Amino acid sequence: MGLQSKYTPAQIKHLNKKGFMKEASYDDMMTDMGKTFNVVVLCRESTQHVDQKKALKDQTDRMLSLVERKGHFHLVDNGIFIEDGKSGLSIEVRPKFLEMIDFVISNQVDIILVQEATRFSRNVGEFFSYMQILQNNEVGLLILEGEFWTYHMSPSDYPRLAAEVSKGQAESLTTSKRVSRGIDTYRERGQLVQGNMFGYDLVKAVERKNNTYKINPVDGAAVQLIFDMYVNKGRGTDLIATHLNVNRILPFDRKSQWSASKVRRVLMNEKYMGYILYGKYEIVDTNTKKKIATHIEPKRTKYADDGVTVVEEGNLVRGNWEPLVDEETWWKAQEIRKSRSNELANAKKGNMRSGVRASSDSYANKAYCECGYRLSPQYTHAATDTEPAQFRYTCRQQINAHTANYRKKHGLPPLANTCTLKSVTDVKMRLMSIKVFQYLFGDIRDTLEDTIKIIEQADRQNTERSSSVITLESLNETLEKLQKRLERYIDMRADGEISDEQYRSKKESTEEEIQSTIRLIQQKKVEISNQERYKLDINKIRDRLETYVDLSGFGVSNEMIDFFVERIIHRSNEEYVWEMNLSGLPNVPDKYKIRGYSKEYSDSLKDDKNFNIVKTFVISLEECREFCQKIAHRVYKPVYWQQITVKIAIK
Repeated sequence: MGLQSKYTPAQIKHLNKKGFMKEASYDDMMTDMGKTFNVVVLCRESTQHVDQKKALKDQTDRMLSLVERKGHFHLVDNGIFIEDGKSGLSIEVRPKFLEMIDFVISNQVDIILVQEATRFSRNVGEFFSYMQILQNNEVGLLILEGEFWTYHMSPSDYPRLAAEVSKGQAESLTTSKRVSRGIDTYRERGQLVQGNMFGYDLVKAVERKNNTYKINPVDGAAVQLIFDMYVNKGRGTDLIATHLNVNRILPFDRKSQWSASKVRRVLMNEKYMGYILYGKYEIVDTNTKKKIATHIEPKRTKYADDGVTVVEEGNLVRGNWEPLVDEETWWKAQEIRKSRSNELANAKKGNMRSGVRASSDSYANKAYCECGYRLSPQYTHAATDTEPAQFRYTCRQQINAHTANYRKKHGLPPLANTCTLKSVTDVKMRLMSIKVFQYLFGDIRDTLEDTIKIIEQADRQNTERSSSVITLESLNETLEKLQKRLERYIDMRADGEISDEQYRSKKESTEEEIQSTIRLIQQKKVEISNQERYKLDINKIRDRLETYVDLSGFGVSNEMIDFFVERIIHRSNEEYVWEMNLSGLPNVPDKYKIRGYSKEYSDSLKDDKNFNIVKTFVISLEECREFCQKIAHRVYKPVYWQQITVKIAIK
């Protein structure tokens, strides 16, 4: 029902803007009734294909044209949010979407304008969750196709809108499954599933299945040099990388330098001997289309003495291009590589090799540099019969890139981004751990109940935010009504009130609504189950907080660091942020691990605004000296020490 059927023009005029929005229909919002609304536009296409790029431009042009035609719509500055090549199935892969949510909440925006519901999200749960967040902040979605105004919807609008979103979700999931099935087809015909590769140039054919490679003379020679140095001259990957860099041989990205890991990538690529290994990656999350490495190992076909009978079937498929190295050289390289590494049989991501395993030192697993890289432990003194080992924590970027003097000595060019922070000794790390835990748990009996109340309140707020606006009860009621409606159609046809053709049409439409509602009920049950699963166990948290913490020895134990520390960030000027985890939930391994330097991420680690800091304190030089001599039993050298600033943040 529109506003004009309930109020006179004078009454509508006297409604304030928010009151107008709460009672307006879609048609009312599209009609100029003397109210002006601040608007942002959201446009999205899920791929970067040329046709989709054109569709995205057309979509954007249509939306902006509509805003221009509507005199009561005011497009705010920087109010156009375009997502190019982003799936709508998961918010995790849509940073622009999250940027838009923050923007509209912070800038008094009234309306988010979208072409259709699936442009906002293809995930039913996330759609209604964010729709509710926006409504709580007095922001509505105006969806052109389907004519939805989410700030004020009738009960019948919710299932209709949910059906629109669920159709898009089902379509995306089907696409993901088709991609997985397509790999089997590629395997059957030996088709390439990737584009350019270092050492070769891609030769595109009329039909994609006939694509092949042609050897690149310069890069191909580099590949052959790597195999020759590794197999025939016994050089390790670090020495090979240094040799390539000194001789100005560029790697595949043409920007950075060779590293041991890049050399290993070349050595492990079976395509250089002319074969393809399918199944290296698999889709593990159809929502985000996330792929993980399967760590499948290449297997060579083995024959009996007659050279014809197959004893063991291999998993490689012959390609249609000229190899850069012969098969014997390639397989020899794999034997050497395996002999130089230690297999981790219990690795969670398959059989990983040394160089990527987690440290047994919990401090090292939690410690990061302000540049974003992990701090890795390095031994400075080996253990003896009477003295324990001594070590320091050093930025992984410094370890990988070497020092400026080392690069200069070996003729390597300087890097644009280098980390110069000094290493952190184990004594400093353990001294800080005691001071941090003394603050948090020094008088646990007085602070325990207050801490529990804070955690309970945060858990309640999180549950309220994650709850969908549609309840399970309302969905069951909708399903019951639809089933009764279907029964009425049967009676009406039997009584001759409707024709067979009318019955079939109504029956088909109602059955579609029933199936859609059943899917929503199933999704709602999963959502409720997940909420219960991830709901904080306050009693468990209480038990953890009451756990005895020994603060009298050489630092807090590894177990307590694992339990309570989210991460430790080393900043310049001997400043450290200890971010604590009091949620009762375990930390995700490698949650903060990065693959490459990002200035934006590094800057975020240096900014206190990005942390919930509850306490800042200073450890004086006198305290450092006393701990070093009396507790750690080390020689105190003033040149290696300065006043330490510690900031405690709660995750």
